[in-house]
This record gives sequence, C-alpha cells and structure tokens, in this order.
Amino acid sequence: MKFTRLAPVVFGLVLIPFTASAVDVLMPGRTGLVRFGELSGVLKSQKSISKPVKGVSFPFPAPGSADDPRIAGGTYRRCIIGQAGPCEKIPLVAGQWVGLGNPSGVKGYKYRGLGTPSDPCKTVTIKRNVVRAICKGDGGIDDDFVLPVAPSSVGDELILGSMRYCNQFDPPYTKDGETKQIWKKKVKKHLVAPPLSCPDLDPAPPPPYGSASKAFVKPAASLLRE
Repeated sequence: MKFTRLAPVVFGLVLIPFTASAVDVLMPGRTGLVRFGELSGVLKSQKSISKPVKGVSFPFPAPGSADDPRIAGGTYRRCIIGQAGPCEKIPLVAGQWVGLGNPSGVKGYKYRGLGTPSDPCKTVTIKRNVVRAICKGDGGIDDDFVLPVAPSSVGDELILGSMRYCNQFDPPYTKDGETKQIWKKKVKKHLVAPPLSCPDLDPAPPPPYGSASKAFVKPAASLLRE
C-alpha cells in the first residue's frame, strides 16, 4: 500500500498509564470517515474515533517507559479487512509526540504532524477516554482502498512500542458512496462494543497455483520397489 491519502482517527481506552508487553487494546469504533474530493477524486480526510464503554478506560504507556511514543514513536494504518496483500503503516516519529498533563505524559500523548504525503496524520491523541487520529490529504490510505467500502469491514491500528490499539467498523454504514463523505458510520453509545480480537490487516495472498496434492509430492511406495 502507498501513502496516498490521509485520515483522521480516534481511539480511546485508558485507566491509568502503564507499561506492559505485547498488549492489545480493543476499542469500540465510534465514528469513522473517509472523504474524497467530489470532483478530484483525491482523498481529503479520514477519521476514526473510539471511546471506551462506560466505567472503562484505555491504558496508555507510562511516561519514560519503553512504549512512551516520545521515545519509541509509533505507526498508524487503516485497512479494508480481508483484502489480500500488505497494508502499509504510516510512521509517527518520536520527535513529534508531546506529553499531556503535569508531569508531562500522565494524561496521555498527542502527535502533531504536518499533513503532507509523507506525514499525513495531523493529530493523533491518546487519552484515558479517547484515542483519535486525524489525517488529511494524499498519503493516509493505501491506493487499494476503493470506495464504497460495503460489504467489507474496516480496521484501524495504532502501535506504540509493544502496545497495539485496534478497532473495527462493520456495515451497514450510514453513508456509503463514491464521492464526498463517502464512508461514515456512527454507533449509539449503548450499542458500541470492541472487536473480540484485533483484525488481521495483513492477510496472506492466495497461492498462485493452489496447494499441491500429496499425490504429486510424495511418490507411492510401490513405485520405489524393484
């Protein structure tokens, strides 16, 4: 996938900062948007918002830990689930993250990007009650991201060190067209639920000629006898 379009994204589930190894944070997808120019057909913006269910909050890296994005940096991507082939990750470099709160980082983190093809995500915010990313312009989505999306599902993934934040948007979508405000879904608060596991955004492509039968790989024992 190429960095050819941008997208806003939001995630959230944080109780208190903590550091853990290989942690998947499953987030309810609240709002998702992909918007192309009505005449140009070029991606203008992308958004994904996740918020925790009532009484729950999202974990985020402890300040100064190995997962602190100011140290480790991060990546973000949005992909059509089940689409064969690689789904490229957008780098979120360490030097553009800032800590929130006092002391810095106790309330989460915020990424400040340029909104250019090589740095499409303008902002990515991680707090106890929301994870949000907003990207604009060409560079935030792979070239293979074709709209309308339905009947496919869409997955967002944000990685900070060993922590992976993910959500999943499933059809039907409130709007699903081919031009402006092409893809969007909103779910009422009491209906929001996180995915059971992080979606597979790197499905293996099918073998070019199918799988070979054992009959063609291993000769029959009778053929080896004289």
